[in-house]
Amino acid sequence: MTDMMNVLIGTENYTMRDLQGWDERIRELADGFGLDCFRQDFEICDHDHMIGFMAYSGMPSHYPHWSYGKAYEKQKTLYDHGVSGLPYEMVINSDPALAYLMKNNTLLLQVLTMAHVYGHNDFFKRNLTFRHSEPQQTIGRFKSAAGRIRGYKELHGELEVESFLDAAHSLSHNRNPYLDRKRLSREDQMARVRDRFYDAHKDQYPNLHAVARVDPEALKESLRKHPLEPDPDILLFIAEENPLLTDWQRDILYIVDQEARYFMPQIRTKIMNEGWASYWHNRILRALDLPPAMWLEFSQRHSGVLRPHPGGLNPYHVGYSLWEAIHVYYDGMIDESRLNPDTFEPQLFISLKKDFEECDLVPPDAGKATGDEKIFAVREEGDDRTFIERFLSRRMVQELGLFRYDEKDEGDHYDLIVTDTGNDDGWKNVRDELARSTGIGAQPVIRVVEAGFKGNVLVLEHEDDGYPLELEYAKETVKHLRTLWMRPVIVNTIIDGEPKQVAQYKVDEEVRVRDQSK
Repeated sequence: MTDMMNVLIGTENYTMRDLQGWDERIRELADGFGLDCFRQDFEICDHDHMIGFMAYSGMPSHYPHWSYGKAYEKQKTLYDHGVSGLPYEMVINSDPALAYLMKNNTLLLQVLTMAHVYGHNDFFKRNLTFRHSEPQQTIGRFKSAAGRIRGYKELHGELEVESFLDAAHSLSHNRNPYLDRKRLSREDQMARVRDRFYDAHKDQYPNLHAVARVDPEALKESLRKHPLEPDPDILLFIAEENPLLTDWQRDILYIVDQEARYFMPQIRTKIMNEGWASYWHNRILRALDLPPAMWLEFSQRHSGVLRPHPGGLNPYHVGYSLWEAIHVYYDGMIDESRLNPDTFEPQLFISLKKDFEECDLVPPDAGKATGDEKIFAVREEGDDRTFIERFLSRRMVQELGLFRYDEKDEGDHYDLIVTDTGNDDGWKNVRDELARSTGIGAQPVIRVVEAGFKGNVLVLEHEDDGYPLELEYAKETVKHLRTLWMRPVIVNTIIDGEPKQVAQYKVDEEVRVRDQSK
């Protein structure tokens, strides 16, 4: 019988047993550095399978839908024509963690990728954004959903189920992105409304009045509203409150929302997470004492991962640079004797120290924590927004070449005008704009504010957060809302500074856009 551990992989002379040996060394170093990981499983796949995993969100089992087939064909065409490459790896937030390695990768690339994966693994396990992501259930939940939706297609028809999935997908990210915030029952909301009502009507001068002036009818009227508080979880609200849904339709809404729940922490921590994995693959591979040939390839691959993207933002580059800056700064502040060019980056430390002092940003724990202690503490806290707000200094804005721009309407076209850079006092505007737009920050916030009004109309409100609705997309989304609610739908918003309503009352009619006051 063939020893499968010795089967050659790809075009290089290395085997599964070789990869297992490198994996053991990497895991030992990761443990020694202080990374805390789930058990890590790796699977070897060819480029066709990797494209399939990309199309199906990396899951070994996923429900079928036409959009995934379209994504597969598009990615495969781009790859076959050399227009687009494939990722070095894909890793799933599960326990045990699962990652895919490309079959034809060089040995060095496999080693780098495995080290990178352990960085992600640690981040999934320890960052608080993922604390309620239930990784033990990830793969089982996706498999269960796939089986149920296949069953619905057999019972109710491919077209009907796929059309309903289309509508659900269009609203999947319109949910509360914070997994640790419990969804309140109506009873809990009623208690909060009562508390706020009595606080608002509290008698400030009880000694001068015989009784507190609380109007019970006003309180009763406040409790009639449904929902009592604006609800950002649109799919969940419709699943719970629409009595016209069949059981299979209701289940699909729960399935699509649950999948969005899985991806929310990853969307919110893209810069932190990719930067953390890149930072640790660099430290681990430097500690592996690579042969010269592998070291040369590592330098090339590592630089390729971190290179800036002209005209765009490379999250690996930004995240890695911030983690490195935090480590160098805190090590230097606690022990300046470490300013040795062979083991430390003195120029980076000196420039960061000067920058923090000039900008009055010196952290209160500077000089009290080592670089390792600080980065491990930061790794457990927050998301991209808080990470950038706390640690993107003027110096880092300059080094990363970041700037802020606005669009200027020239009538027949728009010009892009640079408004802030790191070379003036506008660096804070650059930092704040980047922090605000990370993750789902640039996605308009829409919440359910009324259901059952004027013949069961569903009323939603777009929060005026600086990200206006794009009218054509809004019209299509309202159609999908109408499909899910099965009754009239209205979205209140602001367009060009004017309050507007985007509404559809009947299934086959055009979506109306009109002044909100009319």
